[in-house]
Amino acid sequence: MRLSVSVRVGRGSYLHMGGGGAFGAVLGFAVLGGVLRMLIFAILFVVSVIIMLGMHWARNAKLKALLAKSMDASTVNSNGMNIDPRVWGVYRVEDLVNGKRSYRIHIGSYPVRQRELVRQFGQAELVALYTERIDALQVADLLNPRRR
Repeated sequence: MRLSVSVRVGRGSYLHMGGGGAFGAVLGFAVLGGVLRMLIFAILFVVSVIIMLGMHWARNAKLKALLAKSMDASTVNSNGMNIDPRVWGVYRVEDLVNGKRSYRIHIGSYPVRQRELVRQFGQAELVALYTERIDALQVADLLNPRRR
């Protein structure tokens, strides 16, 4: 049985090979196809790693900017249930899940939600205070490991 190969090399032109040359051409094309596949895979892998690192960097930069925007708890005037200005707190509490300690992030009105969390979990660490609820939500989303 004799091996022969016909390859289109241009519009209306073909290259015909037979015998050992045809076997070499088929083997060459197979190796070239394998090398191209590995090269494409390597490029896609590098691009995906760069994208993931970029997303991590952007997430950290956004978190740092939001934490820098937070206000100090001493600037809030609290007399009973009236708080001036109205602020939203981001709180970190320790929780036991399946026998393992983990930290969860909660948000709520300061200091009311903090008192509720202390009653529920025994402690609640104030992470940041914001006058805008959306800022508190974004910080909670960036810090809460269960939402990632």
